[in-house]
This record gives sequence, structure tokens and C-alpha cells, in this order.
Amino acid sequence: MADESSTAHLSAPEANLAAIASAQRVDRYLVGLASLADAEIDTVVGLVLNGAIVVGRIVSPEAMARAVDEHVLSLLKMNAASDDATAWEEAKNAVDGGHVKVVQEERQARQDMIARHRELYGDGRVSPTEMPEDLAREVIADGTRVAITLADANVFPPGTREPIDVGVMRVDIRQVGGWWIVPADPETRSAPFTFPGRS
Repeated sequence: MADESSTAHLSAPEANLAAIASAQRVDRYLVGLASLADAEIDTVVGLVLNGAIVVGRIVSPEAMARAVDEHVLSLLKMNAASDDATAWEEAKNAVDGGHVKVVQEERQARQDMIARHRELYGDGRVSPTEMPEDLAREVIADGTRVAITLADANVFPPGTREPIDVGVMRVDIRQVGGWWIVPADPETRSAPFTFPGRS
């Protein structure tokens, strides 16, 4: 008797949902490198991004969170009344390290999710449809990362050979037209990039 699943067909709504899900998928290799960066294993990459070339190290999003926290604090300090030290301290304490804390909490939640997955299934691959609902939602969400963080980022605008050093940069993976791994110095982890000279 033939396997009924082999002759089953998707309904129109199911086909539409599958098409939408496929369109939202991002490059799993970049997502994998971003996951390594969470464990402080950085990779230098070159990206083709809306006509520009961007070179930088994929790092933990904590780098951008720290930059945002520092920026917010500097804005608060500039706008704080010079004679109201108490108000400044209250505002500082309210936001100090807030974005970094969120990233750290997300990292801990991911580690808890991985530990639970291993407890239930070992190192085997299991479809989310076979998992408890709450774990399945966490696994699906973890696989839909759409942004990476670059440190030591340099942007080469279209038509130029001189880079703009932007420091830390967030990149939407869906905007990347192409990418490659840049060989890096094993000691400094830097990977200077220059355009080849015209012949």
C-alpha cells in the first residue's frame, strides 16, 4: 500500500504560507557565523551592500548594544540640567547598560533553549512540529535572525576606493547581495582590504 503522505497535496492556504516562509529565509551561512560570534569566535567578511562594499568582523550584537548605551548616556548628559545632579543620576541609572542587558538576557535564553533541546533530543535534528509548542516557537525564532553586527567596519561607497571607517555597524542580511570570507591575521584578527590597482 502506498504511503499516503507521498500523495498528499498542500491546500492553497498552506502553499501560500510555504511561499511566504521561503521568501523570508536568510542566508544560513551568515546566520551560522553570527552564532559563532555569540561565542566570541569572530569572522571577517566582505559584503556587497546596495552597491557599496563593506568589510568588517562579525561580532556579538553586544558591541552595538554597548555603542547605543554610550550614545544615549552622552545625549542625556548633554541635555541634563547642570544644577540638577539628582535628575541626571536617576536618568543615567534608568538607561545605563540597558541594551547590553537585553542582549545578555537573550543570550542566556538561547543557551537555555539549546540545553533543553539537548536534554530532550540529544544532538539529533528534530522538526519543530515534533517539539513542545513553547520550545518549537523558540527554535523557529532563533532561526530567523535577520541582522548581523560588524566591528571595525569599513564602507567603500560605490565608485570610490577610500573606505569610511564607521566602527560598529548593523547590517540587515536581507540587503546583502553577496559576501565572502576575508583572510584575517591570526594575531590581530584584522583583515585590511584594498582594491587592486588598475592595470
